[in-house]
Amino acid sequence: MFLGGEDTHAKDIASELVCDAGFAPVDLGGWRTISLMEAPRRDGAVYGEEYDPESARRIAAVAASDIAATARLAIELRHDER
Repeated sequence: MFLGGEDTHAKDIASELVCDAGFAPVDLGGWRTISLMEAPRRDGAVYGEEYDPESARRIAAVAASDIAATARLAIELRHDER
């Protein structure tokens, strides 16, 4: 499950809650990259999409440096059941 924000302590707590719910937390970073998580569901965003944990970590790693490449990778790696 993706998460993001500027408050490291809050993200640590959110990560624990995600783990407790049975998911793998993946930090997308701060406000610069958070638009990847915003609704509505659209190509290039991770909102409403399903990824395995390794794919999600790959997306987050790219998001740190290149939003356009992240959007392409998000489309490529999603579990497309549409």
